[in-house]
Amino acid sequence: MRWSARSRRSRATTTRCSCSRIRPTRHNRARALFQLKRFPEALRDCERALALQPDHDEALRQRSRLLLQLDHFEAALVSIDKLLETNPEDAKALQLRALSLRESGQFEASLTTIDRALALAPDTYDFLLTRGLLLKAMLRLDEALVCFDRTVEKRPEEPAGHSNRGMVLADLGQFEAARAAYDQALTLAPDFVQARWNRALMHLLLGNFTQGWQDYESRWDFEALNTFREKRDFDVPLWRGCESLEGKTILLHAEQGLGDTLQFCRYAPLVAARGARVILEVQPALAALVASLPGVAQVVAKGDPLPPFDFHCPLLSLPLACGTDEASIPAPGAYLRADGARCAEWAVRLGEKGRPRVGLVWSGNPGHRMDRYRSIACNMLKPLLLDGFEFVSLQKEVRPLDRLALQMDGVRQFGEYLRDFSDTAAPVEQMDVVVTVDTSVAHLAGALGKPVWILLAGGTLVDWRWQMGREDSPRYPGARLYRQEVPGEWAPVLAGWRRTSPHSSGRRGERPAPPGRTAIG
Repeated sequence: MRWSARSRRSRATTTRCSCSRIRPTRHNRARALFQLKRFPEALRDCERALALQPDHDEALRQRSRLLLQLDHFEAALVSIDKLLETNPEDAKALQLRALSLRESGQFEASLTTIDRALALAPDTYDFLLTRGLLLKAMLRLDEALVCFDRTVEKRPEEPAGHSNRGMVLADLGQFEAARAAYDQALTLAPDFVQARWNRALMHLLLGNFTQGWQDYESRWDFEALNTFREKRDFDVPLWRGCESLEGKTILLHAEQGLGDTLQFCRYAPLVAARGARVILEVQPALAALVASLPGVAQVVAKGDPLPPFDFHCPLLSLPLACGTDEASIPAPGAYLRADGARCAEWAVRLGEKGRPRVGLVWSGNPGHRMDRYRSIACNMLKPLLLDGFEFVSLQKEVRPLDRLALQMDGVRQFGEYLRDFSDTAAPVEQMDVVVTVDTSVAHLAGALGKPVWILLAGGTLVDWRWQMGREDSPRYPGARLYRQEVPGEWAPVLAGWRRTSPHSSGRRGERPAPPGRTAIG
């Protein structure tokens, strides 16, 4: 079929008009989907709009926001840099770039970028919030506080400045001032969930359980948390502690990390004692181990079909439902046990014990938001490998940077045998003591009733589960807590442990205890 010149011109004009209509339609649809929090769909529409017009500024900006929201930080940086190519003084794009750099751990570059944005638009409220949060993450707390003071002066009616100011005050140990800041944020906006969440963490850190557990329920409404994204909607009621469970079936389901499941599954026997048939749903790696819990009628691995039940309760809502305070924490001793057959296998694998055995764990999940503060490079442990002890790595996965350092003399490696937590529980049972950073193995050793020495970040960097200032744990009687005096500095903590060696104190052959603590058994 042949086209006349006039027809060809008419067809080209129609095509251009069609494209000009498609672009805003795609972009506007992406904006609407963003508001609905349907981020993957919104990103697809942005990509389609940009395929038609690669230099469309608003579509580039929207795509950058979406990539950041979806945790695709490197891709977000590429998108933002393309936006900045045409307008290097786009202050909002610079803020997005600072956020992406911060989330990917490039703090200094992030600070330089947000400072460029503030130079272009001084005292912009959102930019000050971004800068303050970045300084907090860098532990430059005094500077962060100055930044949030400016946000409060600029917009005293906005709750975010008060709430963020409260976070920094709490990190500085000024807890009364922090609580006042959180309360002010909630007075201005009673549904400002960020302030309620941060107040919950502070109360739990300080052992104020009554208020802490009430505020902790805000995790289901805080969009920045994984718990918000993973909230489960069942067609049966949430058990809040006041409903009778006699003759009923209740589903207790895991949330958050493996350590949380190990710590809070202890409530299952308490719930069963109320007359309930308890179904416990946990991560697959824990299913075999928690089957040893008394009172649990059925264990289900997450992802497998669930049987019928009358009530449900997330594991970390059980302390609130059960009215837990420090005196009523259930099962403070050993409440899990390792499989006997696997223990026998590990006894053979480890061989006859001629010296006290120490299990070592130096790093946790690298994806954890606080991992840079809680994990240790394994080469830092080398000076601690003392004569007179047998050291066994309980580390399932080894990071690339640690592989060479793992050729340390005297540490036995069995990572290939640690397939799930039942496999890890068995060698833990063979140890005289487990020395670990704040990771799931700390909770595993505690739940098994083993002596465990836990190396913790300093100040309020410590997770609320270990509380402030304690050398022990009300949840694990066998735990001893070693804390950094200065956040981020491990050397003094490890040096203190070194001073407990047989070479530096006590009679030859004795196993001295750390100052103020009993020796390992």
